[in-house]
Amino acid sequence: MRKPRSRRALLTSMVGLSLGAAGCFEGDLTNSESEESLDSGVVPADEFDCDDVDRPDPSPPIRDGALEPATYPTPPDPLLESAGEYVRDFEAAYQHNAFVEKYGSETAGFEFDLEARDVKPVDAESDREAKLVSLVYDLATKIRRTPEESERSIRVTYYVDDQIVLRARYAGLADEPTFEPDPRSAGDPVACFH
Repeated sequence: MRKPRSRRALLTSMVGLSLGAAGCFEGDLTNSESEESLDSGVVPADEFDCDDVDRPDPSPPIRDGALEPATYPTPPDPLLESAGEYVRDFEAAYQHNAFVEKYGSETAGFEFDLEARDVKPVDAESDREAKLVSLVYDLATKIRRTPEESERSIRVTYYVDDQIVLRARYAGLADEPTFEPDPRSAGDPVACFH
């Protein structure tokens, strides 16, 4: 089965940027092959394997009072009717777990503040349905014995269908939710349902 190029490789080749902490894949899917596979708008069912899913999954901290890992949300049934809420909860858990994974027992505080969200159906030429979701949010984090830190205007985009969830993060500051980068071509699989 073909695997997509990493988000890092796509962004580097497209705009010369490199993102640290991005999930990586091995593979040789070219941009033209990716565009061909997305003609219907829906990611082909066999494009990803559930073994490709990569998301923060930290161990519980050793120190009392440190943050515990967050539980990723269970997809609602039907998922696509609540895609915006599911993605918001998923991204909050994803960022929480990335923070705990990075700082472990030194964690002391975490706050996810959603600023804006946009959801749109994918125009599909197939009988499968999918949605794109864009979030803009702020994060406030605290490590023991340090002042609280804030990260503002973060934008992520998600692709959600009944089998896979793809996530891509915008490298700059965002003032509104848009669907760039397109998670279908620049995203990494973060959840799988088959």
